[in-house]
Amino acid sequence: MPRIEPMDTSSKGLEDVAKFLREVFPQARYLDAEFLNWLYMQCPMEPRVLLNAYDRENLIGHMAFLPYPANVQGKKDLGVLGVHLAAPRRPGLSRSPAVELYTEGMKQSRLAGANFLCGVTNARSSRFTKRAFPLFEEVGPLAARIGILAPNLSRSTREVSFDRIWNNESLAWRLARPGRPYRLERSRGGFRVHGPTHRAGIKVEMGYFPTDLVPPDLPDVHRPHPLRLWLGLEPRVNWSRSLYLPIPQRFRPSPLVFMFLDLTDQGRVLGDASRVRIRALDFDAF
Repeated sequence: MPRIEPMDTSSKGLEDVAKFLREVFPQARYLDAEFLNWLYMQCPMEPRVLLNAYDRENLIGHMAFLPYPANVQGKKDLGVLGVHLAAPRRPGLSRSPAVELYTEGMKQSRLAGANFLCGVTNARSSRFTKRAFPLFEEVGPLAARIGILAPNLSRSTREVSFDRIWNNESLAWRLARPGRPYRLERSRGGFRVHGPTHRAGIKVEMGYFPTDLVPPDLPDVHRPHPLRLWLGLEPRVNWSRSLYLPIPQRFRPSPLVFMFLDLTDQGRVLGDASRVRIRALDFDAF
């Protein structure tokens, strides 16, 4: 059985985990010690549960549970976002490192005051999560669209069942991600945040925020980029009046799925994905 321990958060501990993550996810070259120090150690919120799995002295797994304040069904709440589940299958172990990391992470998160666990996973990971933990709710796949100009926000007053809460301190931290030159575009009394992609000429629509939340030192977009990638769930957008088209599944090798698990005894579920708001800025992928 794998041994689960708190992550060593020293410089060496960060380097060791970063190296392990890059071995498991070779495409994610941004996963270095600087990035982990920002995401794990500089985060201004709690709780944070950082776990490693070991077979004897060998690092064989890692997962982090990071603070995620949100409005859930009309009430302010605090949960955790599960990220960086890295636990390749290993013969000879009686228990899966991934299951052990999830189980211990949920236990410690609950004890630290978290009332829900959420995550954005690929289709393969969501199938594993549902098999291992049947109470996990697969809320729905994130929409992926590409288009021009800003999405058209409707004036709908429909209640949103789930929406991450940002404040000045947490948004300033999020926009200070290493290696990500975010830019702002003024839009309807607020700002849209643009992020980079790995394709020239295409930027990510990270989210819309009121003026009083955006850090004053973030540069404006002088020439808004014509092509924009939009990824997430957004009840306010009127897509029929926006110049965006869905990206076909054949061009999306790993569609992303939003998952939710209530950690209280209330058995809450989010239900209709059309009432859930997830912006690209709400998780760590961009």
